[in-house]
Amino acid sequence: MNVSNNSRRGFPHWIWQLPLVVLVGLFFAMLYLHFRWLPDESDAPQVIRNARPIISALDRYHRENRTYPSTLDELKPKYTEVIPHPGILVDRPFQYARREGTSDSLWTGTAPYALMVNFAPNGTLLFRPTRDYADLSGMKPGGKPIGEWYLSYID
Repeated sequence: MNVSNNSRRGFPHWIWQLPLVVLVGLFFAMLYLHFRWLPDESDAPQVIRNARPIISALDRYHRENRTYPSTLDELKPKYTEVIPHPGILVDRPFQYARREGTSDSLWTGTAPYALMVNFAPNGTLLFRPTRDYADLSGMKPGGKPIGEWYLSYID
């Protein structure tokens, strides 16, 4: 008796490909979620709210010491118990840069310090106490002020 391939009973051929299709689908779902959770301009109000205690602590430190701290950790515990997290889904803490001497830096400009959060690949949200961002506005198209902060597309 001759049995052809068409008459064989068993699993259809596509059943063996199903795990591959599921894995590819999961990969693209994870890729979508990864990029959706990257911070962008819509996260700026939360970051700005969470930065207020740091800015207040920096001001109090400056009033008492006539200088700004070298790092944010110098604010603890006298000026703030903890350094708040920016409140965005990815783990990107506040970064702080103090202007050294009379030379301007990319982040501080002429301000005594800069507080920032990296929104890469969507730029950097930056605060300078002088609120002067003129040096950043022409560097890369698309940067813009958000309240007293500036969203710069320089990474």
